[in-house]
Amino acid sequence: MAEAIVPIDDFNEAGGTIDRYRLACYLVRDGKLITYGKDTAVSDYCYLNQQLVEWMLNQINTQTDHGPLEPLSSMIASSKPRYAVVGIGATCYSDFGNSEDRFLRTGDEVIVATYDSTQYGAVELEQAIRSGAESKASMIIMRQKLSTLA
Repeated sequence: MAEAIVPIDDFNEAGGTIDRYRLACYLVRDGKLITYGKDTAVSDYCYLNQQLVEWMLNQINTQTDHGPLEPLSSMIASSKPRYAVVGIGATCYSDFGNSEDRFLRTGDEVIVATYDSTQYGAVELEQAIRSGAESKASMIIMRQKLSTLA
């Protein structure tokens, strides 16, 4: 999770702050920046705004302990969290992300970024990533270098 947080002004309907944001995923391998997940508008996700809120509430209220799923309602009841962090899922994979070469290797650097598309474009994002820039206003870059694989 990134240290910075994107403030959202309205999550109930289309047209809010989140609609301007895009997500992109990269891998740095052998000094090359490789697109791992397609640069995707958050507004293109299947569930967003009120539909996502309704889906989350349904999952919290009905999800049971089955396979990888956790019994959310009992977990929330026992811990009484003041807030929650919601991950909306991965972007669609690029050709590389769908290839046999996609599996992580020691030395790879995984990068997940989000940016306000009214302030930056994909070119500016990739330049920031290549230059080693840290997150800045309306552009959050998360990096993790794999020193070893278990």
